[in-house]
Amino acid sequence: MANKTINVQYKLRGDTLANLEAANKVYGVNEPIVVLVPADTDTGTKAATLLKLGDGTTAFNDLPYITALAGDVPDWAKAATKPEYAANEIKNLDTYISGKVQDTDTQYKLEQDATDPHILILSAKALDDADYTEVVRITTADTTYTAADGAVTVDATAKTIGVNVSADADNGLQKKADGLYVKDHTVDVVKKATANAGYIASYQVTVDGTVVGADINIPKDYLVKSADIKVVAAADDPYTGAAIGDKYIDFVVNTVGGDGNESHIYLSVQDLVDEYTAGDGIEISATNVIAIKLGTNTSGLKVGAAGLELDEATTTAAGAMSATDKTKLDGVAEGATKVEASTTNGNVKIGGTETTVYTLPDTVVHDTDTIILDGGNA
Repeated sequence: MANKTINVQYKLRGDTLANLEAANKVYGVNEPIVVLVPADTDTGTKAATLLKLGDGTTAFNDLPYITALAGDVPDWAKAATKPEYAANEIKNLDTYISGKVQDTDTQYKLEQDATDPHILILSAKALDDADYTEVVRITTADTTYTAADGAVTVDATAKTIGVNVSADADNGLQKKADGLYVKDHTVDVVKKATANAGYIASYQVTVDGTVVGADINIPKDYLVKSADIKVVAAADDPYTGAAIGDKYIDFVVNTVGGDGNESHIYLSVQDLVDEYTAGDGIEISATNVIAIKLGTNTSGLKVGAAGLELDEATTTAAGAMSATDKTKLDGVAEGATKVEASTTNGNVKIGGTETTVYTLPDTVVHDTDTIILDGGNA
């Protein structure tokens, strides 16, 4: 029998530390387990890959990690408790600290000159001294303000800024002790009790109750007071030819408020609209919306915003046959038997019945078999 070369890829068992600890299995003797420890952003710990070896009896959580010892690491560095040193035992510690920290015992104070508020005096003294010594005098500039226009008054001597108010008679702005004041005026448009001659109505504009300006006159033309849609209750009323149930619009025009001088214009709306009756497959809603009506056996037919649509048939719903399905149907011979895949290895379904077409020999390796690759002893 000729030799056959099989390429083998070794893949070690491995998972995250959390998953392995949760499973806590017992692994075979010398079976390696790769432990993946993810990074921890909270503590700054980087991701790590560790390794354990099974012994056939100990659960994962109790197995030790594989470690390596370095021969050049001193014993004190590997000890759990590190040695402590006094400050005088650390070489050049004073030089290091003096380069980082600047110590001083000088105190400073900043105060305003007693005679000139524009002068600040900086003084200093040693920590143990009682008196301060003047170091420097700082003179600040006096701020000068200038009026931008006549609305503002600046008094440089008294250091005050005031607001000017125009004395014009029509100026509503006033200057009071607590600030500027604007009087609130009441403006109304009032209808006169009797319209001016030749007009249907007249109005006056008042400011704080006083009439200002000329009257506003509304001419006597077809001024519509109201318009209502009504239904005829009695034949020929309110206009000749009115039939009971007809709808009409009642326009009220030429009204002089309160004296009953008004007239009506009646407009029948029956002749302005066409009335439709729903036929087969059509429905008309109470709000006069016309739509297509579908029966109970639609077979995939539906009505959408774009119009009528017929869905393709599926294995569970009726509908139209696609061109692909039609081609497939035409290709099936009369009396043909349906053959389909089976979930059982080596079988097919013929007419719905499981039929064995191939049986694997016992020498074939199955996916449930275990192949142990043993490296052997030393």
